[in-house]
Amino acid sequence: MWEEAYEPLHGGINALNKPCGVGPGMSFANRVLEGDHCIGVIRFVPCASGGKRGSHLYNQLLKRANEALQDGGKIRAILWYKGEGDSLDEISARM
Repeated sequence: MWEEAYEPLHGGINALNKPCGVGPGMSFANRVLEGDHCIGVIRFVPCASGGKRGSHLYNQLLKRANEALQDGGKIRAILWYKGEGDSLDEISARM
């Protein structure tokens, strides 16, 4: 089931089970739309948890990606960023 995107885009699904802050997802989508107004609907498949190939988290990423391909969907871009765990507190951010 698809729903309209809003910030925080990945709220509540990060690796630490804490609500995520604002990330680059929405600004990334807006920039893509600015570059090509004919692109149509952009759908996000948030997978804000890391995981090595074969792990549960990795398999969840594949499941979500495959579901996004249903009904003629196409994956045209992947936005990968990490490091939110480094910003839990000032000491971690400075390391």
